[in-house]
Amino acid sequence: MSKSKRQLRQTMRACRNSMDQESRKTHSSQITEQIFALPEVLAAKTLFVYVSFRSEVQTHGLINRLLGLKKDICIPFIDSSDRMQTARFVGWDDLATDTFGVLVPRCPQIEKKKIQAAIVPGLAFTQQGARIGYGKGHYDRFFEECAIETKIGLAFDSQIIEQIPTESFDQTMDYVVTEAQTLIV
Repeated sequence: MSKSKRQLRQTMRACRNSMDQESRKTHSSQITEQIFALPEVLAAKTLFVYVSFRSEVQTHGLINRLLGLKKDICIPFIDSSDRMQTARFVGWDDLATDTFGVLVPRCPQIEKKKIQAAIVPGLAFTQQGARIGYGKGHYDRFFEECAIETKIGLAFDSQIIEQIPTESFDQTMDYVVTEAQTLIV
């Protein structure tokens, strides 16, 4: 990993962590509203949505609203070979924390449905849809292996930056949604 990427991750994690809980909650609700303005989300039958943890844009309310619209929800988990897989979301009571503190299915049922829209976290995004994550490459490999119609990154406005050092394997987003804007790439 390059020194500049490592430093950028540290800086952006600190920036996101510095947001107070009430602002994070309010901005996450605003982001959820922006998500429901996207025709690709409304038209999607199956969506892949990360389950938020720590200081990420909160997705619990988003997942509940999508379920209310009778959408099929798949959530990520990392398998024993360090690959991201999709599991059908069957309910909050079915989840337990993994070694990183992320909520994942207790007994994941791998889903191989066609996913119309994927909603993903990141530490930073650019207006051109470049994304930097936590450094394991799980989402980049996942997008390489799965045909996803629409990739949507969620971030707070403070996470939108001018430039991210990218590699040939880095996947870009089709949309980046913040509390104040929806960037169409």
